[in-house]
Amino acid sequence: MDDADFVVRQQERQEQVLEQRRRRLCGTAASRSHCLECGDPIPDARRTAIPGVTLCVPCKAWSER
Repeated sequence: MDDADFVVRQQERQEQVLEQRRRRLCGTAASRSHCLECGDPIPDARRTAIPGVTLCVPCKAWSER
């Protein structure tokens, strides 16, 4: 991955986070069944606890670094 790819990926993540926050504030958030980043299933408990969740725990932790 070169620098341009890295920047594009970071921008996409930031846009996802902003969209998630916007939906949460509007009360229209829909949880995803699978992580947008890696495609792994998001556990039901996480989807219930965090309405509008789009990332699994490992990907969310990685995105916040």
